[in-house]
Amino acid sequence: MKRLNKPAGSSDNTESTSVDGRTISEMIGQIDDATKKVFHSYAIELLNEPITNVAEAVWGASTDKSRFTPAQKQIDHTLSPVIRNIENTLEEAETVGTKHRVIDCLIKKLAISQLVFMVEYLKLSLIAAIDQETLTGSSLADTEVAGHA
Repeated sequence: MKRLNKPAGSSDNTESTSVDGRTISEMIGQIDDATKKVFHSYAIELLNEPITNVAEAVWGASTDKSRFTPAQKQIDHTLSPVIRNIENTLEEAETVGTKHRVIDCLIKKLAISQLVFMVEYLKLSLIAAIDQETLTGSSLADTEVAGHA
């Protein structure tokens, strides 16, 4: 089986070129790690940008690439090598044309979904925290009487 990130020049004649469940899990793990890295580094910036910026960054396509935000550039910089590594593994496994494009699309959609989910989850958590603080801070039991009626 072809291993991800196999050292250049190494050879193992006992390897098969099939993509098995473990290889797929490794691929998904690489995407998980890369999206978490981007999220932890750029969560606040992603909160302040349109969520469509994530999709543009993952696809590496924007209406004006020179206008990529720092977060978009980091998404592209972090995810592109992971995507290429997975593509190379699939090519070595003799995955053909149409299947390759489908797998490429699914990998990118997975990365987009994970980043969008994390950003939206953070937004909801922040809103919930603000709402809880507002509710707690304006309790009638804590209200002090001012003046005389």
